[in-house]
Amino acid sequence: GKDRALTTVLLALFLLASPAEGTQASSSAAQAPPLPAPVYVAPAQLDLPRVLPPWPAADSLASEADVMTVLAVQARRTRAEERDAQADSVTIMPDFTKRLLGPAATPERLPKLFALMGALQQDMRGVNRAANEARGYRLRPVLFDRRIKPSLDMIGHGAASYPSARTSSGKVWAEVIALLLPGRAEAARAEAERIAWRRVVGGVHYPSDLGGSLHVARAVMTALQASPSFQADLQAVRAELAAAGIR
Repeated sequence: GKDRALTTVLLALFLLASPAEGTQASSSAAQAPPLPAPVYVAPAQLDLPRVLPPWPAADSLASEADVMTVLAVQARRTRAEERDAQADSVTIMPDFTKRLLGPAATPERLPKLFALMGALQQDMRGVNRAANEARGYRLRPVLFDRRIKPSLDMIGHGAASYPSARTSSGKVWAEVIALLLPGRAEAARAEAERIAWRRVVGGVHYPSDLGGSLHVARAVMTALQASPSFQADLQAVRAELAAAGIR
């Protein structure tokens, strides 16, 4: 509607006010607020410029395939799919956990699990910001091709498309759930894939953005496996889940 169109225009004007590095990139986020200190993983540990490949060049066949895929998904998406995409755009780890473990998975019953989740969410905010900066800021699909009509409100989603922050966070949390509860690993990874694809359904990411997120998530998991504090907290959460009868 008119509000969404106005939002798109304002965001485009904001991006154009900064010097661009290319036809598909904006310069950076404007003076992003400082983040809390990392708990387990600092972005500098990950060497993101090396880990994260560049997104497809704007004039490449891969970029054209990205756009065509978003348009094809847009043409057939349903209202139910739009609602699912909207739900996943608000929060990831808490809702993800409740879908996998059931409504009994609450901070009151599982304080150690939710403390671990909170620490990882804090770390992923820093990692995701650094990942967006590592390759410059790729424009969101709606700002690259006017045929794309996102079902998600762009306010709150930021300007950077590559890689997908929510996809990176979802994949990391799925792998942590897999470490905690191996019997639920397949379900956790499937949920992470659904969350990722809904970013394309919502029209706010390209498929290649999701591929970039996989590289970020793998780097984070490697760093977590080498973190003594994470391993200690993981053991404490395993004991908490076992005591609660969650396996």
